[in-house]
Amino acid sequence: MRKPLRTLWLVLALGSLGCEAEIPEGVFGCEVDDDCPPELVCRTNVSRCFRTRSPVDAGE
Repeated sequence: MRKPLRTLWLVLALGSLGCEAEIPEGVFGCEVDDDCPPELVCRTNVSRCFRTRSPVDAGE
Protein backbone atom coordinates (compact mmCIF):
# COMPACT_ATOMS: atom_id res chain seq x y z
CA MET A 1 0.00 0.00 0.00
CA ARG A 2 2.85 2.40 0.69
CA LYS A 3 4.32 2.10 -2.81
CA PRO A 4 1.20 3.38 -4.66
CA LEU A 5 0.86 6.25 -2.18
CA ARG A 6 4.50 7.21 -2.61
CA THR A 7 4.07 7.10 -6.39
CA LEU A 8 0.92 9.21 -6.17
CA TRP A 9 2.63 11.88 -4.07
CA LEU A 10 5.61 12.03 -6.40
CA VAL A 11 3.39 12.40 -9.47
CA LEU A 12 1.31 15.08 -7.75
CA ALA A 13 4.43 16.96 -6.66
CA LEU A 14 5.90 16.89 -10.16
CA GLY A 15 2.58 17.91 -11.68
CA SER A 16 2.24 20.89 -9.37
CA LEU A 17 5.41 22.45 -10.78
CA GLY A 18 3.41 23.76 -13.73
CA CYS A 19 5.65 22.20 -16.33
CA GLU A 20 5.84 18.83 -17.98
CA ALA A 21 8.36 16.57 -16.29
CA GLU A 22 10.05 13.67 -18.04
CA ILE A 23 9.48 10.67 -15.83
CA PRO A 24 12.32 8.15 -16.26
CA GLU A 25 11.51 4.57 -17.17
CA GLY A 26 12.04 1.70 -14.75
CA VAL A 27 11.88 3.88 -11.64
CA PHE A 28 8.34 3.19 -10.45
CA GLY A 29 7.45 -0.24 -9.15
CA CYS A 30 4.11 -1.70 -10.23
CA GLU A 31 1.83 -4.72 -10.27
CA VAL A 32 -0.70 -3.40 -12.84
CA ASP A 33 -0.84 -0.52 -15.36
CA ASP A 34 -2.91 1.60 -12.95
CA ASP A 35 0.12 1.74 -10.61
CA CYS A 36 2.11 3.64 -13.28
CA PRO A 37 1.97 7.30 -14.34
CA PRO A 38 -0.37 7.91 -17.34
CA GLU A 39 2.24 7.65 -20.12
CA LEU A 40 3.81 4.45 -18.76
CA VAL A 41 2.72 0.79 -18.63
CA CYS A 42 3.64 -1.96 -16.20
CA ARG A 43 6.03 -4.67 -17.33
CA THR A 44 4.91 -7.36 -14.93
CA ASN A 45 7.97 -9.54 -15.56
CA VAL A 46 10.17 -6.91 -13.86
CA SER A 47 7.42 -5.08 -11.90
CA ARG A 48 8.50 -1.67 -13.25
CA CYS A 49 6.86 1.08 -15.34
CA PHE A 50 8.10 1.68 -18.90
CA ARG A 51 6.88 3.48 -22.04
CA THR A 52 6.39 0.21 -23.95
CA ARG A 53 5.03 -3.17 -22.90
CA SER A 54 8.21 -5.06 -23.89
CA PRO A 55 11.81 -4.09 -24.65
CA VAL A 56 12.72 -3.49 -28.31
CA ASP A 57 15.98 -4.92 -29.60
CA ALA A 58 17.43 -2.24 -31.88
CA GLY A 59 20.06 -4.67 -33.17
CA GLU A 60 17.63 -6.81 -35.14
